[in-house]
Amino acid sequence: MPVITAQMRQILSPMKKSVQVLRRMADGDPTSTSDFLSAQFQNPGDILSVLLLLGHEVVHKAIAQLAGAGPLTPVAFSYGWVAYAATALLAAFSDGKLMPSTDTQEPLIISPTTGHHRTTRNWVISRLLRDLEYSFDASTENEASHPDPNSTEEVKLAPGQTRWEPLRVSVFEVDKTREPGVPIRDCIWFCGVGVILVQLVVSTIPWIRDGEWGPFIVTGAGTVLALISGSLSQFRKEKWACPRDGGDAVILTRGNGSRHAVLILRSKVSPSKSSEPTTDVSRGLDFEILAEGSRPQFKINRNADWETIRPSEITRGAVAIQAFFWVLLLICTSGLKENTWYLLGIGLLGSIQNVIAASAIREPGTYGVHLNFKEKITGRSVREVLKATEEKYEFAGLSLVDIFFPGSMRVKDSAEIAFWREVQDKRNGENAFGHRIDSLPH
Repeated sequence: MPVITAQMRQILSPMKKSVQVLRRMADGDPTSTSDFLSAQFQNPGDILSVLLLLGHEVVHKAIAQLAGAGPLTPVAFSYGWVAYAATALLAAFSDGKLMPSTDTQEPLIISPTTGHHRTTRNWVISRLLRDLEYSFDASTENEASHPDPNSTEEVKLAPGQTRWEPLRVSVFEVDKTREPGVPIRDCIWFCGVGVILVQLVVSTIPWIRDGEWGPFIVTGAGTVLALISGSLSQFRKEKWACPRDGGDAVILTRGNGSRHAVLILRSKVSPSKSSEPTTDVSRGLDFEILAEGSRPQFKINRNADWETIRPSEITRGAVAIQAFFWVLLLICTSGLKENTWYLLGIGLLGSIQNVIAASAIREPGTYGVHLNFKEKITGRSVREVLKATEEKYEFAGLSLVDIFFPGSMRVKDSAEIAFWREVQDKRNGENAFGHRIDSLPH
């Protein structure tokens, strides 16, 4: 009998499976690959929860671009936020830097006064130079072939021919009418606000149509968490971690091989109180200190008390709590089985806004660096541009010689020899700080 029973089970087993399949088909459950794909495309399951773990770099860069222009940072709820929350938590409890480093070639920052130069990974400086370089290239392509009054170039160009510039030195002066370190709001910033509103409106459609309020709750909670996560005061402190009372003039460039250099002259503004001394004071960001990125300490004014930019216990606690709620949101999202296409569309819309915000070319004022264009200096050769720059701005051209001619620049004209000898002697001579130790007087 046991043998007969085992044989009967083997015979009836396929029939039992067929009955189970028929029951699933009657209940509308998928039974084949095509059925599974059809059901998945009708309501994608667990896809958004996976996408929330991808693309945190874009979210991080979008926050870095928009932070500081207001009490809230309008970076929309999108894919990648959960992964970013984990990254921010790690940063807050390690080196304490929430701002990312530059994602472009590290620029050089040069002091014409001292001739010192250094590379920097500071986000503001690298993005500022990148966007100015883009503007230079665009303006060069759109320039007509008429002679430039600021250029020593005498070669006549054919109609439609563009002028080749081996090097362009663009001169800016700090705008003394605007507060340094306080960015202006542009269309990229307002676009973030608009996208957030559109996301919330779209999330209400399934609620109104089918009474399904899950997408609205997820979108609303994600938006609130995104706004809080990107609006920590730590970003503002790190982004402009330097004094606001000026500093020496600086030159920004990518170094040897680059066709662009930006000379930023510091601006002076008279004191507002009549009781103060009548001497002018400088205004603007101190780029040489800002170049160091997130320093342990900084001060708004050189005469003010020191302020720390290391994350406080409140900041670390806030980051930890946000990471916890992002994980909760991830769990809730993975449990939604209806109207998931709405959430996928909302996340995609937010990701598009993040990509645009993270990569857009913007004006210097959006970085809290308020500049007024003064002039551009061009010529037929790099040597010619450097000389023209030195003639107008003391030690600016000389400071660029070592950058664009690492093996030293050679001149053979007697007038140029005399010109550069005088400049070198003046640089090496005594100044307010004393004598150079490599050329001490005997």
